[in-house]
Amino acid sequence: MNIRRLATRTAVATALTGALVGTAATAAQAAPGAPYIREGSSGFNVWCVQFAINMFNDDPAQAIAEDGDFGGATLKALENYQSAFRVDPDGVVGPATGTVIANQIQSIVAYGNNMATPWGNHISDCYQVLPTDS
Repeated sequence: MNIRRLATRTAVATALTGALVGTAATAAQAAPGAPYIREGSSGFNVWCVQFAINMFNDDPAQAIAEDGDFGGATLKALENYQSAFRVDPDGVVGPATGTVIANQIQSIVAYGNNMATPWGNHISDCYQVLPTDS
């Protein structure tokens, strides 16, 4: 398994475990009112979802394009991602799924990897475009 993916999966599992027992903090810059992300959506918010899915998935053969277009491949991958995190696999990024993704991205940034994205901003900017619980 790729070391970067292993570190991310470990951090995500830790964050998720903390959230389940009520001790994990959500991203300080989270956007509770951000629009839901669903099939047909496009833009940086979709890229954030695609990036998180690919970081969680440890099988490169199942990677999806990080192109900012929410199509059928992203839908199927999102449903699998939601199932893995025990979120209703409805194929829509609402507050529950957005919070899981925001926590995953927060973990990546906490490891000192606030990398630039193809959209010209940094991965921490994903907090602002994901619908979250808080």
